Amino acid sequence: LALAIAGGTAAIAYLHATPPDAWHRRRSLLQATALARDVPGVCGLAIQQARVYNTGGYTYWHRHAPIYFETWEESQVVEHSAFRARLGSVLDKREVPQFPGSALAANSDKYNVLIGPPRARPEGFAEAGCFGAGTEDDPMFCVATRPGGCR
Repeated sequence: LALAIAGGTAAIAYLHATPPDAWHRRRSLLQATALARDVPGVCGLAIQQARVYNTGGYTYWHRHAPIYFETWEESQVVEHSAFRARLGSVLDKREVPQFPGSALAANSDKYNVLIGPPRARPEGFAEAGCFGAGTEDDPMFCVATRPGGCR
């Protein structure tokens, strides 16, 4: 019985793990974050069209600079039948103010590195690199930078 259950579980996992590289879904966002964290002189990072929990946050960012999320309002509360959690972006024990939606571009003086899908960028930002196939499992995310510091 145990072998039958294990075999059935393995078969279900195999059938639902397509494409074969299912463990690498949405890797483009993490690849873009890796490029962004190596940009010299980073004073702030903005992330467009990505859920907070898909980014790796400060654990993956490894920089002492604020992170701003364009989709903050829709992703700051995670509700599940078993729990409700409010996500926060905290630096030096203080919550980082967020600028959701179009307010992110209006506050581009607060960051000098931007991660997002290929599209129009705030004035002064130049593309530094893109990752991903542009598919649902691997959406394209690009890194854009601008010279100078942050306000």
